[in-house]
Amino acid sequence: MPTVVDVILLILVSSKLCDFLQYKINFPSTWKKLLTLKISALKISLYLVFT
Repeated sequence: MPTVVDVILLILVSSKLCDFLQYKINFPSTWKKLLTLKISALKISLYLVFT
């Protein structure tokens, strides 16, 4: 079982990585929206699991 700190770090790193990839690749806006939705869903699900 990962600790809460591990999860928070993972979320921060994945968010930063996605921001970096978006900046580098410059996705079309629809891809950006989908990616943002997926990340948000992941964050919410992780939050619910660990509370």
